Amino acid sequence: MKKSIQEIRAEAELPLDLSQLPIRVTLDIPYCIDGNPAHTLDIALPAQGAGPFPAVVFIHGGGFYYGYKHNVHTAPAWNTIPAAGFALVSIDYRLTPEAPWPAQIYDCKAAIRFLREHGSEYGLDPQRIGVWGNSAGGLLAAVLASTGDAPAYEDQSMGCPNQSSAVQAACVWYGIYDIPNLQHHWSRILKSGESPEQEDYDALGALINAPGHDRAAMAAFASAALHVHSEMPPMLLFHGTADHVVPYLQSVEFFERYLQKNNHNQIHLSLLEDAPHGGPAFTEPENLKLVSDFFRKWLIDSGKQPETQK
Repeated sequence: MKKSIQEIRAEAELPLDLSQLPIRVTLDIPYCIDGNPAHTLDIALPAQGAGPFPAVVFIHGGGFYYGYKHNVHTAPAWNTIPAAGFALVSIDYRLTPEAPWPAQIYDCKAAIRFLREHGSEYGLDPQRIGVWGNSAGGLLAAVLASTGDAPAYEDQSMGCPNQSSAVQAACVWYGIYDIPNLQHHWSRILKSGESPEQEDYDALGALINAPGHDRAAMAAFASAALHVHSEMPPMLLFHGTADHVVPYLQSVEFFERYLQKNNHNQIHLSLLEDAPHGGPAFTEPENLKLVSDFFRKWLIDSGKQPETQK
């Protein structure tokens, strides 16, 4: 039986039992010195090996208003990334009850800059950083991929201002890429009598409701599809065709925009037939293998040594 939104939110408060995983873990590392518990990250290294390990930064979902870095919904990342020979870095960020956009992307970029400056102290290779996000975290992962070191998306007062926040690869599960066209996408795919799933909280409305700023401008600012350029990192996209929270056309049209400006062999879109917003279809072994193989290809096998010092 399908879980209700209320059940999913309650489940998202449950911590993942990390003691059962074959990892070496350090929890609650501050990536900003302001003392805000939202500005912390967890690092999990593979059980064996001296490193340094390429890092995959995981950004949790939750509609921008719930969830945290090692709740039960983050299990796919905790189970998959260290087992594949990478360091997992799972981050928290400010949620909308605390601050609207662009606080969330400021936080993600501050975390990347922190890893560039201090990652080697924790066994990471700061030259090789990928990102993986689902749902709300998928929006943030896509914006990280599409903005590089664009100053408008940085709050360098949060620390490590001389470091790059660009990522070398990005995986997005059922993400939002184009807020202004969200309703248009719904109108194209919903059948007569159908409607998107509704929450008791306007997640995107709260996200772009920055005091003193135009909501339409904030919606465009938070939309990776509107910032695609010719030097994007490789990307792997997943979306379910029966997703009634985020229309799968968000991923399809982003994929098409990426192809217009970038190398075709650097992006892959996997549409999961009849899959909803999340769920077991995404965590099938073959799909998790696609994720780990993608990061291995672009963070290890490519042999690239990107310039990450500004």
